[in-house]
Amino acid sequence: MIQLAISPLVTCLALASMIPAQNSEAQKAAKNPAVTPQPRIVEWWFARHAKKIGEMSKGDIELLVVGDSITNNFETVGAKVWKKHFEPRKAINLGFGGDRTNHVLWRLDHLPKLKKAPKAAVVLIGTNNICWGSDTPRQAAVGVQAVARKLNGLYPEMKILVLAVFPRRRQASHPHRKEIVELNSLLPALLKDIENVKLLDIGAKFIDAKGNLPKEMMPDTTHPSEKGHEVWAEAIAPELDKMLANRFVRPPSKAKAAAKTGDEKVYVMRVFRKIGLTMGKSNPDKARIVSGPTAVKLKRGAAAGHGEDQDRRRRLARLEGRCLWVHGIGRGSPGDEGRQLVDP
Repeated sequence: MIQLAISPLVTCLALASMIPAQNSEAQKAAKNPAVTPQPRIVEWWFARHAKKIGEMSKGDIELLVVGDSITNNFETVGAKVWKKHFEPRKAINLGFGGDRTNHVLWRLDHLPKLKKAPKAAVVLIGTNNICWGSDTPRQAAVGVQAVARKLNGLYPEMKILVLAVFPRRRQASHPHRKEIVELNSLLPALLKDIENVKLLDIGAKFIDAKGNLPKEMMPDTTHPSEKGHEVWAEAIAPELDKMLANRFVRPPSKAKAAAKTGDEKVYVMRVFRKIGLTMGKSNPDKARIVSGPTAVKLKRGAAAGHGEDQDRRRRLARLEGRCLWVHGIGRGSPGDEGRQLVDP
């Protein structure tokens, strides 16, 4: 009888002992400030957020660029780079100076949902959580994970490119650099199970062979210069093209630009030369086309366009007609597939 009375008591005590352990895990997660959405009570911050709400409400956005001051600076020192690389990709700059992961989470919670989901997003966040911040590298890494999950939850079909935190401070031995290395080392495991998320580390493109951070890349050891922004944009461009399904159209070549501005003669001569280079050695017109036009003096009483010269002129005329048709200058229409045959 005594044993029967004790058994339920032992069971209850065992179950009760498990509750604190479970609660401690929940409390540990809840205590991580990096995953707790939080606004910054600063006037400019809310004003900028209101501006971004207005931009989002207009729609026609295919790329979200999310981050802190490093991203924000695409509107100042990196403005030319943004215009070149991101405006054609229909991007919106969602970088706010000084933000941490918890601030980004709040902002994402308080933006209008786009009717047409963006094609892609780029995320660079976490450096302010550590270094001068108060979070540990692991807390910050979990915060980056939370931002990626939030974006995936908002737009499940959107491709997300998470960038590893950029290097800071001039020397590789600086404590801040070590914290960043630790944070970045945790990201692969944290992000691997989130759909449509890819991690890319381009930090090596900013440092020299000795691991130092040159002034020409980051003058203040944290924020990229205009050159640094160009390096950044070029480094992620191939990934953006994939994510946006190659919808980005690169600027036309100088030859095509010349044709659009009315300098068709220069354009046609370049086309002739390129076609001429593909001719066989025995073709009598190859040297003439490749070398370009030459002045010919006629003897007194001789007329141009007779005999062998006339035959060559006819062949060149036929070639010119085909060339002009290929490029839509003559009879060909802009939609003809033939336009793709020659690219000067």
